[in-house]
Amino acid sequence: MEQFKEWQLKQLLVPEVALELLKTLVERKQKEEHYEKELIKWGITVFVFLLLGFIYICVTGLPLLISFSQLTKVLFDPIVWIIGAAAMFSYYKLNKCKKTCKKAEEEFEKLRLEIIKRTGELWSDEKQWESRHFVFEFMKSHFHINLYHE
Repeated sequence: MEQFKEWQLKQLLVPEVALELLKTLVERKQKEEHYEKELIKWGITVFVFLLLGFIYICVTGLPLLISFSQLTKVLFDPIVWIIGAAAMFSYYKLNKCKKTCKKAEEEFEKLRLEIIKRTGELWSDEKQWESRHFVFEFMKSHFHINLYHE
């Protein structure tokens, strides 16, 4: 948000409504990026717990897997249960984060498309219309938000 103040978009005759919409768009983009990072973090966590469980079973359990009774010893090992519970919890958080990430992405896209469709309304004055390209370029270069086309 500091970049809006530094760049002084008001000098480019950006209407107040458009400025508020752009700020909201940037906030939604940051929210979407935050959830994408969370999604990656939980995905890696699930993978690590599954890998850890596999390695633990291979190291401690494979020499014992000669008979069924020895297999039950591996399955009732508390460490296997702890790793399994941690993997299941991480998978739950991964799915929850995936849904939240999808919702944040949809909200961002919905607002972005609305701004694109309402460009004529937001920059109705001729001087404002001429300066909108600078605003679009600023949004693309600083926030990676493309407002040129859908």
